[in-house]
Amino acid sequence: NDGILKRSAWLRNLPKLLSAEGERIPVDRFTELVLQSTRKKFDAKPEELAAELAEDEKAVFRKMPQSAIWAAALFWAALERSAHYKGLGESLRNFRPSQAATISGKIRDLEKSRLDAAKDWAKALLGEAKRLRMILPKVMLVDPEGRKKSIPWLLYASTEALTRSPASVDENGALTVQVDRPISMIEGSLGGSRVERREEALWPHVGRTTTLPLQDIDLEWRKNADNELDAPQLSAEQENLLKIAISLVRLTGSTGRAVR
Repeated sequence: NDGILKRSAWLRNLPKLLSAEGERIPVDRFTELVLQSTRKKFDAKPEELAAELAEDEKAVFRKMPQSAIWAAALFWAALERSAHYKGLGESLRNFRPSQAATISGKIRDLEKSRLDAAKDWAKALLGEAKRLRMILPKVMLVDPEGRKKSIPWLLYASTEALTRSPASVDENGALTVQVDRPISMIEGSLGGSRVERREEALWPHVGRTTTLPLQDIDLEWRKNADNELDAPQLSAEQENLLKIAISLVRLTGSTGRAVR
């Protein structure tokens, strides 16, 4: 009915596709057109995708909503690889938006490498996506006395006691966590408000890790990666793998951190 058509842009587009097919449409072709119409609501426009993939630091991908889209695309790629039965995997591939296809392609390039370091980094990146599941800029802690403190998402996600605490998500997507101790004690368990948390980051072109500050770890990783690119002893393959990884980190904000 008209109400359904108004709410479903993909359905409004379907008759246009069907009208060009003639009076009789094979079932397989009909299914293909339905999927094509549905997929449009996920896809970025070509010019948007080109801007997001650009090297310009002021490109669209730097905006938080776009960053979340690319992080979701990484999670989509992780889901495709962990689908436990054929139907789920096929559905994910059929409805895969353009961002997810781009991320999957870059990850495949790493997985096909003859270097174990590249395969390990790709596995860690997918694992990180499945562990975090959602990307938020900040998490609000609220203690029993009503005191509040905002902390980075990665600090929350890497602290087991906090991830086990009751939490709620408001209409804007912000996460509020109810903690059972005063904020001052929580800060102490996190290493203190002035102590810098650090994480082990993998590299896709060599079999080693680097310890980086958790705060803005993606930016720190990219700074180190740029220095790695300047190393004269890198082979052409290592340089290419590192550039692919830099692109993935730049888009998604994930760094393939080592699992502890």
